Amino acid sequence: METETPEAPAPDPDVALIEIRRCATCTECTELNNQLSAYNDNQQAYTLDFDGGSFNDMVEAAETCQVSIIHPGKPRNPMEANQSELIKRAPPFI
Repeated sequence: METETPEAPAPDPDVALIEIRRCATCTECTELNNQLSAYNDNQQAYTLDFDGGSFNDMVEAAETCQVSIIHPGKPRNPMEANQSELIKRAPPFI
């Protein structure tokens, strides 16, 4: 009898996420803001500190990511400038 492996739950589209396992180590995101993302021991990007950068930084990182693994989620700071424009740019990366 075959045993099915349970699927991982889908990520919350409202929360910023970097798909670590798919990282191509291009340095785009870490060069954009090294307080927001960093590399682990396997040279794969991960979110270092969600509050280390702005929603603008997350959207820009998503737009420049060569393998489309950065998902900006929703803004964390309700006072960040240009939110309406950034929210319009974010959906392709959710």
